[in-house]
Amino acid sequence: MTTQEQKPKSYTEQLLELFTKQTYKTDEIKTIISEFSKAQYEKKRSMSDKIPFGKYKYKSVEDISKFDPQYLQWLSRQDMLNNFPELKENIKRVI
Repeated sequence: MTTQEQKPKSYTEQLLELFTKQTYKTDEIKTIISEFSKAQYEKKRSMSDKIPFGKYKYKSVEDISKFDPQYLQWLSRQDMLNNFPELKENIKRVI
């Protein structure tokens, strides 16, 4: 595998590399954590068919609608769902 074909270092690999150097700077760590957090948030945000949080974390909206439609009705009224517009639309479609 050439240098261009190597996959990017994982979050853990990046942090371990900084810690093993023992010359890390707080700003470098903050940057890595921030980038990881943003990537995770966007990944969760883009999921429109699964709930990325709560008691039904990673369960599909379709499945939840079969055994707990009241939860989806409750969830559709919560402000936090505004951060997940695709998911919100999918929930409204199902209920």
